[in-house]
Amino acid sequence: MILRVAMNGREEVAIAHGEFLEVMIDFAIVAFTIFIVLKFVTRFKDKAEDPDNIEIKTPEQIELRSNLEKLMTKQNQILKKSKGA
Repeated sequence: MILRVAMNGREEVAIAHGEFLEVMIDFAIVAFTIFIVLKFVTRFKDKAEDPDNIEIKTPEQIELRSNLEKLMTKQNQILKKSKGA
């Protein structure tokens, strides 16, 4: 679509629909690809951090962190009971 015709040494001003459409399609492809990659990374990360999941061997650091969290929860329950009594 030509907005202003070239004359008197001025350049033509036009909107290139084809280029815009191509850029939008390229953006959509890249955005979708990034979305899918992040979705899979998150899924595998969640599986790796789940200590009850026996499918995948949990790294020792995550297992220790999970055990620490369980111990802290038990300790908080004991403290709440002792303060309430």
